[in-house]
Amino acid sequence: MAGITDKEVRALIAKAKREGRTATQADGFIPGLTLTASKAGTASWVVRYRTAGKQKEVISQTMSALKGI
Repeated sequence: MAGITDKEVRALIAKAKREGRTATQADGFIPGLTLTASKAGTASWVVRYRTAGKQKEVISQTMSALKGI
């Protein structure tokens, strides 16, 4: 199975909160797609790409902390 699972998302958010810093994990299935978790317990999907030789990124709407973490 490729991609980030729900269990991995929850673990990444918990790690970011525990360590008090931002944590990221690459999807592994879609190039440029990463999940970024903040120390506040929120997570966002980020897509990084290049156009005209410049790196750009698109950030999805931030997800609130998941219940039960």
